[in-house]
Amino acid sequence: MFCYNCGCHLSEHDFCTSCGADVSLYKKIMCMSNRFYNDGLEKAGVRDLTGAINSLRQSLKFNKNNIEARNLLGLVYFETGEVVAALSEWVISKNMRPEKNIADDYINMLQSNATRLDAINQTIKKYNQALVYCNQDSKDLAIIQLKKVLSLNPKFIVCDEPVSALDVSIQAQVVNLLRDYQQAEGTSYLFIAHDLSMVRYVSDDIGVMYLGQLVESSDSEEIYKNPLHPYTKGLLSCIPIADPKLARAHASAGVEGDLPSPVNPKPGCRFCGRCPYAKPICSEQTPAMKEAAPGHFVACHLY
Repeated sequence: MFCYNCGCHLSEHDFCTSCGADVSLYKKIMCMSNRFYNDGLEKAGVRDLTGAINSLRQSLKFNKNNIEARNLLGLVYFETGEVVAALSEWVISKNMRPEKNIADDYINMLQSNATRLDAINQTIKKYNQALVYCNQDSKDLAIIQLKKVLSLNPKFIVCDEPVSALDVSIQAQVVNLLRDYQQAEGTSYLFIAHDLSMVRYVSDDIGVMYLGQLVESSDSEEIYKNPLHPYTKGLLSCIPIADPKLARAHASAGVEGDLPSPVNPKPGCRFCGRCPYAKPICSEQTPAMKEAAPGHFVACHLY
């Protein structure tokens, strides 16, 4: 932290040892700005984008010169499809710090492929409008918007929790539309979701992730018939079973324990604190991804 008056590095004292300025209040303001920045960074890491925007705006209220907070706010805006807002933040950041600023890379990225980025921006906005129509029970209008989204990205589409905010009947319509379009156009989807039944319905190959790391990967049928990683087994045991008798026979506690911090994970396997089969090596060494069976990969010290 540097003195607002002379620019010298500040010590633990409440005054600047160079110019003598009182910096006690200034330090508190900078600490609040950094606290909101860290909160925004954590929320962005778990894709709570609205929460990240709110925290980063608060950070900039306390310190408009917080370059890291401003650059991150631009990235979050870009992720939500607000390209103009993202560019505004990066340009301000660039003006505040002309040299050695990663905002340069972001601005160059936008300028080098403006047409493609505009298409991405329009895609996100149309998808958000489709969600609005779904919430208003305007299913036909929602489907029209989704068809426009698909037409803008015919070969590869990232579906990040595409139906989690919708009721069950609309979820089925959206997913059936995705499948029909895939079969007609040969489109590939990267489908990111927590609904395991939905994942099985739409996926050919599945990768299971825990706290940002891939722990198991195979084709869909193999994952559901022969799960290897303890986390995968716990997830699949939580899928509801329609038959009450079978449900009682297969009753499971699922994945027990508290989720550790994704911002500051402990060494070793990130699942070891919740794993019923954990061994001493699990807390010391991160397991490598191994091919436990043909085409079936798992990152676990049990294999």
